Amino acid sequence: MTNETKRWLEQCTVAALEQFADDLAAEAEQSEEEARRRFYEGMAVAAKLVALRWEGKCTYIDGGLIDNVYEALVVFSLEKLEEELTLETQADSSSRCSFCLKEKPRLAKGPLAAICDDCLQFGLQAIAKQP
Repeated sequence: MTNETKRWLEQCTVAALEQFADDLAAEAEQSEEEARRRFYEGMAVAAKLVALRWEGKCTYIDGGLIDNVYEALVVFSLEKLEEELTLETQADSSSRCSFCLKEKPRLAKGPLAAICDDCLQFGLQAIAKQP
């Protein structure tokens, strides 16, 4: 790792990391090459997840979570995903899980989110693994 990279990492803030993720997402949308687009999308997801971790919004990043996030990115662009999440929180009749974003016939609905059986089981397993 170069000295510049080390210095950037030491001085990096959550806001800077989120801006970096947004810049990567913009690069992904502009890229015509699928491999390059996937690289930028993956880096954007990684940067967003690290920002969430630094903010204390999550303490553990599981492979299943990354798979679900990537699956959602394949279906929606980042802007479309944010738009869908906003619409979902406003609509009570949505049949889409707020976590995996899949249409599910059975959901446990809360005030701002709905969770499917699969995501609920994943969450319970993640909680059970916590010390």
